Amino acid sequence: MNTPAATGFDIGSRTGKAVVTDREGTILHAATVETVGNALRTFEDLRALLPPGLPDGLPSTATGYGRAAIEGRVRRTATEISCHAIGALRRLPGAATVIDIGGQDAKVIILEEGRIRDFAMNDKCAAGAGRFLEVMVPRLGLTLEGFSRLDVAHIEPLPISATCTVFAESEIVSLMASGADPIVLAASVAAMAARMAALLAAPLHARPPFFMTGGVSRIVPVRHHLSLILGHPVETSDDASLSGAHGAAIMALRDGSCFK
Repeated sequence: MNTPAATGFDIGSRTGKAVVTDREGTILHAATVETVGNALRTFEDLRALLPPGLPDGLPSTATGYGRAAIEGRVRRTATEISCHAIGALRRLPGAATVIDIGGQDAKVIILEEGRIRDFAMNDKCAAGAGRFLEVMVPRLGLTLEGFSRLDVAHIEPLPISATCTVFAESEIVSLMASGADPIVLAASVAAMAARMAALLAAPLHARPPFFMTGGVSRIVPVRHHLSLILGHPVETSDDASLSGAHGAAIMALRDGSCFK
């Protein structure tokens, strides 16, 4: 039976994630909660969802925007860049570019031989991120779950010129008023989100293999359009939203005595 050996926490802007791994870095338990606006409360909610009876003193690392608030409750903290890189490489060894689109921001990480060579972040504007999609999708009469599964491979999107959530929403409303098909508009919204990530990646000379992490990685239309723009498939996994927390736990293993 695998024994718990480390914990990792990712306190993000929209959700908090936690994983428990064994000494090989395999995930044994995972939990996700909505961020409640208080990083410490989110941390406690995550801990309450982990299995009872975990050994005391497990190596632990926290990452995400709320990591500083729980610094005294974990063994160490680490940047999202490092943790997402580690978590992505666990899922796709040999990945050269990691694209993380979360609730409020986006990150592109360039890797060479498993090491971070460069990165870029957009944490000033939520356009193209999860919050942007949460605003846009209901305007189209769709649920986020339904939007996530849409097949837009044969749909030509309409151009959305705005790069701001407020102005993009205004464009969508105008297009709806003109009678545009909601499914075409859904493809257009997905294409805009993908374009924002690609613009972040372009100055870094991003190259394949590409791997996508964060909650938006589950949204098929965005990943489809990102693959088209980049000219290569963008890979992901069912648990890619846990990559930050998983990378944090693996980092804790490397620091803990169980790894030495």
